[in-house]
Order: sequence, then structure tokens, then C-alpha cells
Amino acid sequence: MVLGQKGRLSYAPWIKDRLLQAGGSGVCMTDLFKELKEGQGMYKTDATYNSFARFFFWYEQLGYVEFTGQTEPSYTKGREEIREAENILASRKYFRITPKGRAVDWSNPLAIKHPQLATGG
Repeated sequence: MVLGQKGRLSYAPWIKDRLLQAGGSGVCMTDLFKELKEGQGMYKTDATYNSFARFFFWYEQLGYVEFTGQTEPSYTKGREEIREAENILASRKYFRITPKGRAVDWSNPLAIKHPQLATGG
């Protein structure tokens, strides 16, 4: 287990491990979040999808993960009759870990992306 910012358990190492396991085929971020919420492994979280997506976005911005180019159509949440009437689709995007992502610590992407916030400056 790894403690992240504010002494909370960090699921960053779990994300990195799952991406390493997936290899070049990658994994869908929503599937990762679902696994995390179901408590697979030793990590279970009360995090929202929005906060998880924000961390994942930082990993992408830092060059730790990259889009594989693979997408799958997927209906969004909501009432079925509205989805069908409006044909609302959201693509499931697959991501893989990059060589840079393999070589670095993932514990605090915000501090790496914005060091001035971590130091209070």
C-alpha cells in the first residue's frame, strides 16, 4: 500500500500495474474505475468518477499514458428511452502506459504537473 497526499491510500500504483498488465492493447478508463469501485485487489475507494478521470487526465498530460487509437461506442447513463430517442453515444477510449510512464513515480501527478501548488508558491 502507498500513502498519497494527506496520508490517504493512493490507488496510483494499482492503476500503473493494471496498465502494465494490459500491455499494448490498453484498458478503458471507465473499466479501471469500475474495478476500483468494486474493490478488486486491496484498493477500494469512495472516489467519484470525476475525481478519478481528473487524475487520469493528469497522467495523460504528463505523458504517462497515451490513447491507443481504439474506441468502442457506448451509451451514456440515463433513462433508456431518452438515450434511444436522442441516440446519445460516448466513445470508450483505450489507453496504454508509455515508456515514460513505466519509469516514473505516479503517486502525485498534481504536484508534478503544477509544482507551485505542492509548495504553496
